[in-house]
Amino acid sequence: MALNVFGQNREVIDSLRTAVSEAKPDTNKVYLLNNLSEEYSQFSEDTTILYLKHALDLVRDLDNPKLKAYILCKLGKQHVFKSKFTEAMGYFDLAENILMVFPNDSIQADVYCYKALLYKKANQFEKADEQARKSLDIATRINDLDRISSVYIIYQKIHNGIGEPGKALEYAYKAYHLKIELKDTTGIAVAMHNLSHHYSLLGKHDSTLFYLKKSIAINRKSDNKKYLAGNYLNLGVLFYHLQQYDSAEVYYQLSMEISQQIGFSSAISSVRHSIAINSLAKGDTANALMQLHTITDSLGEPATLVHKADSYMMLAYIAKAQKRFEEAFTYHEKFKELDDEIKEASNTSLAKFLEVQMKYENQKNLLEISKQRIKINSHRKNIYIIILVCLIFVLGIVVWFVVKLMRAKAQTVKIRQQKLEEELEFRNREMTSHLMALMKKNEILGNISEDLLELEKKAVKTETRSMIKSIAQRIRKSQDVELWKEFDIRFKLVHNDFYDKLNKNYPGLSPAEKRLCAFLKMNMTTKDISDITGSTTNSIKTSRYRIRKKMNLSEHDNLVDFLSKL
Repeated sequence: MALNVFGQNREVIDSLRTAVSEAKPDTNKVYLLNNLSEEYSQFSEDTTILYLKHALDLVRDLDNPKLKAYILCKLGKQHVFKSKFTEAMGYFDLAENILMVFPNDSIQADVYCYKALLYKKANQFEKADEQARKSLDIATRINDLDRISSVYIIYQKIHNGIGEPGKALEYAYKAYHLKIELKDTTGIAVAMHNLSHHYSLLGKHDSTLFYLKKSIAINRKSDNKKYLAGNYLNLGVLFYHLQQYDSAEVYYQLSMEISQQIGFSSAISSVRHSIAINSLAKGDTANALMQLHTITDSLGEPATLVHKADSYMMLAYIAKAQKRFEEAFTYHEKFKELDDEIKEASNTSLAKFLEVQMKYENQKNLLEISKQRIKINSHRKNIYIIILVCLIFVLGIVVWFVVKLMRAKAQTVKIRQQKLEEELEFRNREMTSHLMALMKKNEILGNISEDLLELEKKAVKTETRSMIKSIAQRIRKSQDVELWKEFDIRFKLVHNDFYDKLNKNYPGLSPAEKRLCAFLKMNMTTKDISDITGSTTNSIKTSRYRIRKKMNLSEHDNLVDFLSKL
């Protein structure tokens, strides 16, 4: 647990550790452990989690459920930062179970906020938006401006994730103005740093430089070394993109010096990687190699797997450029090994999270069904009492006859509706099968086109080659047109006015989004749509999220149900 921490932070940490060792196992010790975890959060996520778990062990023996929920929420947050989705959700669920019995708006707002960040990191933007909205509603109701600004930061990440940098910038400004209203000096500096980041994504270098310099001035005055290291790193990146490599190197070195001074290990490897890229641009290959080898060898400075993998890729690139092909191959193999390890860890973590999430949602649905059954049984009981009273005092026989007749009509309507639904389902399945057949046909035509182009290369006469090439091009050109034209014709035969309603009510939908609406109208799964269109499931989920936004659907509205009724 020893870290290279100097200056004021070292003194604070030493003081807190002494206080923890001398404190009795009570509420005060839990708060001391929490404060100690916050100090370590600037340098080591693992140490932060270690102290929070110690606090959780203590609070389990204390009669303070709200404090327990608070510590659980913070543990969940730290696991989100480490992309350990399943563990994070477990802590959040435990916290919410406590808050159901012992409500606390502030802690609940934090739980929703960090769950939003979790879903964003898992690329589930619709769920992220839902959780962020819940957090914002609570924070607004209790007028907690600091928590409102935290939600705005989450919204920045969500909109960047779905490719809306302009919208992200709007929320960055909202957070910035709230920090000014709160007179939160550190928060203002962070908000300015975020503004510079969003402007850099938009390619507005003047604004990027303006807000970075503002943030640096505040962090220098308050001696906030961690944020200052980040400022200098981003400033170096800016000058690198402006091809001012000497200036970039100056700020990279400043960031390195501060990061090494405070023991900011994750930042050190990031800075070294940036210095290596900048050195290559300057033609200083020797310095680039030194920085990259320091990362890959991790000599006294722990580096992330991502930084190591990227460094091996750059080493392979340099070795190849210098015609040291055997070394290039070795470096590339090491890159592949680490890259596969990173992807496997990420996919495993995400898969476990999705599995747990599915089980949780199933349990939630079962609970909701159980509640509905109780309500239905209660309504039935009331109806039977009313019918019984009517039978005794008024028109028993008439009531019985009317009820029987209505039930018969309802059954007839139900049977008719069921037949219509079955017929529609059959037509949708038939349409899907035909679409798949057309795709297979396109595939075959594509293969024929490729074979013709191969034949064209072997043809002797110029006229023959020209004719073969023309035929191959006509075949290839007709493929997609025929496929989607055939689909639109068949779809309109089954749902003749669906496109008209879409065009009338939602003119802002793109052709691709209208076709996705058609697939959803046919009750096709995301996987089926992916197989047909060749798009990834994540891109389809993102498109669904944008369609919901354009249709102004609330978080309670189901998109498939909505389209099925259109």
